[in-house]
Amino acid sequence: MSRTGRPTNAPKNFRIELRFSETEREMLETCAEIYKLSKAEVCRRGLKMMYNAISYEKRLQEERADWEVLLTSGDKIRIRQIHSDVYGKAYQEAYDEKYAELILNPSYKRRSEVITDAKIYAEKVATATVERAINDFLEFG
Repeated sequence: MSRTGRPTNAPKNFRIELRFSETEREMLETCAEIYKLSKAEVCRRGLKMMYNAISYEKRLQEERADWEVLLTSGDKIRIRQIHSDVYGKAYQEAYDEKYAELILNPSYKRRSEVITDAKIYAEKVATATVERAINDFLEFG
């Protein structure tokens, strides 16, 4: 007996079982409810967003390689100096801010979860801050 249903060009033939923490489950359910999507569709869209980010990152790396060829050795030294000066300070400030925010959040049961999430946040903020500082240097340097 064959299955009937809507015809599709992209049949969903693969089944994957996922394990989520309670917090992640709540996040998934909230997204599904807010966006009026199934939980599977929320996961599919998240996967597509991450996959698209890969190509974006590759384009950024190619662009960076293109302009790095044009940099003098003095520019490269200054960029490394900007990175070391800006990154540490931005990371510490972002970490301290996020840690103070998350430690008061009752949904976090363990201190290790707070530390992990604060580190992830601080990494993103510090990286973005360094990128802005380097771009400012390149535009005005």
